[in-house]
Amino acid sequence: MIAGNNDVVQEAVVNLVSGPLSGHNLILVTEDQNTRENNDVKDNKYNNKDNKYNNKNNSYDKYGTTTTTTTTTNNNNNNTYNNYNTTTNLHPHNNNNNNNSINHKILNNNNDNYTENPPLVDLDLVLAAAGVSLTPIVLTTQHSLLHNHQHASRPPHHTRGTLLTALLLFYKDPVEFLSLLADRDSRWNPNYLVLLCLNPSLDTLAILSQSLVQRSQFILLLHLQQKSVHHPPRLFTFTSFPTKRSAQGHSLLKAPMGMWNPNRFNSRQSLFPPRFTDFGGEVLAVSALCQDEPFAFDDNHGNCIGMNIDALKAIGDKLRFRTVIDPPADFEWGLKVNGTWNGMFGHMLYNNKHIIVNEMQPTQDRANDFDFTYPYWEDGFAILMPNPPSLPRWRNVLYPFSTLTWGSVVVTTLVNSAFLSILLKYTGILRDPVGTALKIVAGLVSQTAPLLGEVQEAWVRLWLICWWLSVVIFCSMYSGNLVAYLTVTFFPPIMYTTQQLASSDVRVTMPNYGSFVPEALKQSDNPAYATLGDTLYLPPSIDPDDILGDLVPLLVQGDHAIMVTLDYVIFHRYNRSLSLVTYVLEEKLYMGHMSWWLPPNTPYTATFSRHLINLLECGVLRKIYRNYVGHVIRDVQQLRENEALTLAHLQGAFILLGIGLLTGLLILLVERLA
Repeated sequence: MIAGNNDVVQEAVVNLVSGPLSGHNLILVTEDQNTRENNDVKDNKYNNKDNKYNNKNNSYDKYGTTTTTTTTTNNNNNNTYNNYNTTTNLHPHNNNNNNNSINHKILNNNNDNYTENPPLVDLDLVLAAAGVSLTPIVLTTQHSLLHNHQHASRPPHHTRGTLLTALLLFYKDPVEFLSLLADRDSRWNPNYLVLLCLNPSLDTLAILSQSLVQRSQFILLLHLQQKSVHHPPRLFTFTSFPTKRSAQGHSLLKAPMGMWNPNRFNSRQSLFPPRFTDFGGEVLAVSALCQDEPFAFDDNHGNCIGMNIDALKAIGDKLRFRTVIDPPADFEWGLKVNGTWNGMFGHMLYNNKHIIVNEMQPTQDRANDFDFTYPYWEDGFAILMPNPPSLPRWRNVLYPFSTLTWGSVVVTTLVNSAFLSILLKYTGILRDPVGTALKIVAGLVSQTAPLLGEVQEAWVRLWLICWWLSVVIFCSMYSGNLVAYLTVTFFPPIMYTTQQLASSDVRVTMPNYGSFVPEALKQSDNPAYATLGDTLYLPPSIDPDDILGDLVPLLVQGDHAIMVTLDYVIFHRYNRSLSLVTYVLEEKLYMGHMSWWLPPNTPYTATFSRHLINLLECGVLRKIYRNYVGHVIRDVQQLRENEALTLAHLQGAFILLGIGLLTGLLILLVERLA
């Protein structure tokens, strides 16, 4: 049997704490007395009755216990250790050669019927190493973790996180402990996990197979082995690649990395190789709804396509996995109702699916119960509004100028012609004021100055040139605007804000697919949002093959607006040829960042995040997005370019011509009768 305080183990632990594991929060978990019956440590110095670990004056506090600071002294090293309540955030400091003051935590259960067993390594040396490397360290036992996992005061950074390293030292098989901890503490998930096994006969493959162990993103197994009493003990290192196989097809759940060598394993990168660089052709089940254009939708041939589906396939090509789409039976996106998830989230959680790639924002409930990737896209909810009834096309000839502009042009023309005619008659230059006035007015239509050839006075010519320039400007502006109004339908002013929408007669509707928005609107402190939530219309059912099928007719009627995500609105506004009869409200709701979702404690969440962000940063996601959204926009624009003017566009000109002809006939009749 190998002694628990073996120099090889002690040296390895000290090297780890002071070297590769330094800089992160470190929690060191040892065995309890009642889990080790005989480890051949009778001569170990920790069995000494005077040892500080059996000293009754020491205070070992469990999570959440309020204790006072106590001081214990090791006479051999002159080190002073301060035990603090677990709510204090501690960092080692004040390291000296002869007198080291090191802040750490010793966490244990205060049950009177429970006695602390001497640790498997010299904790003095471990704490001294932590002090030298300025590593925050927590000392605890398996018993403490199992019985204090639910205490409210337990710091989150002692449970999970990218800066947490857990070091488990054990001699007896820890499978039962790992299984119990997995059942009792769903939060336990250190990013780096080190397993140090001091028993050569243990089946460490079974230990690595535990779900609690496989939660961690990085795993290191150190297994102490000794051929015989005549051979020195040696530490062998292993990691775990649960999805990878060797060239011979063997599982690499326990993958050897060689014998322990502190010179070789001198960094985190060397200790913890990435575990999910190759999924070995595994099939990942995707909980998805393929009615989420342009991210995931049916191509009318039974295939689910879209930006996120293509991105997942690109990542799969890199990591060597395949995907199969498996939609939820209830066709819901996913809400937590009475403590139970439905929709895609419930399908993934209860039916062993691997990932959700539909476009979804992080919410508090989702973030508490699931893993999610780094945000890769920004989106929110938009409201597709019906265009107000267009103004009559026969008035197109009047639309280029506003009422005030028309009035200004008419008054300017009348005043200018009358005043100039009177001046010309008064000065004796021209004797027919009526004819002169008509010629000046005619210049507005012909864009000429007909009197320039009849007068020689400089002031009259200057007056007429200024009038002619004004006429050219008037006519050019009118002609330019007239072209626009003849080719584009003219609408009254539209709404821009939710406040205007809430005050209007237009009722907002949205597909009832389990979104958080309806409830969020009702509970909003924004009066406009609350009004929209109270009047929101949710159809009792939706067509799985066409979510907007029953809502588009309501939209076209003009008394309803549709609220869905912005990119979904953009896609369907053009794909359903609604761009000419609808517009998007300028104010957007609940803008946020989108993520992919995975089951809780998925060890490869960070791997997916890294590859997804790589696709974003190199422009691949944007390119895929344009491939799906850009073509429908181009198709609609092409239709507009080829659209010919109809009689409806020019009816104003024909009406004006008819009025002119009728007026001329009436004047003719009056002259004949006179």
